[in-house]
Amino acid sequence: MLFNSFRLLFLFSLIVVFPGNASAISYINSGLLVDVYSGNDVVTTLESLGYETDSYVKVDLPDSANSLEYSNGELTVSSSDGWYSGQWSIDYAINYYIVKASNYFAVYSLASSSTDGTWSTADIVNNGGNIPRLSHLTTFGSGSVPVPEPATLILFGSGFVGLVLYSRRRRH
Repeated sequence: MLFNSFRLLFLFSLIVVFPGNASAISYINSGLLVDVYSGNDVVTTLESLGYETDSYVKVDLPDSANSLEYSNGELTVSSSDGWYSGQWSIDYAINYYIVKASNYFAVYSLASSSTDGTWSTADIVNNGGNIPRLSHLTTFGSGSVPVPEPATLILFGSGFVGLVLYSRRRRH
């Protein structure tokens, strides 16, 4: 894939051009890179690939992102390097997240569900060969809805008691 070749060439050039500053560049994602896709419709693309997209939370950054942190109440995204990398945290555990920058987005899978982690746009190289700033970060849950066990047991138990009472009435 031509895009992956450019990305590898760019990352190699970072090592050659900035060999002494390699530790100063902190481009680490807490998830494993699944792939990088082009386009802007993240949800439709993921659904076509078979991902569960029923429960997602997204934080959009404004064009002039001057703050060090943005939040929508559930998801908080922060950065201290001009929105090229940073941290995310969410109120509940997720399985994968999307880093969107320029006209591309990278899908990252988490080894185990997590409520926080790090993000980076280093895996996305735009047409000019530059690493773009974050546009938005989207998190996706597992798609499974937690079952409230006490309520389930009460409902099952009341139905069972009702059946027992009904069968006793029919006998007498």
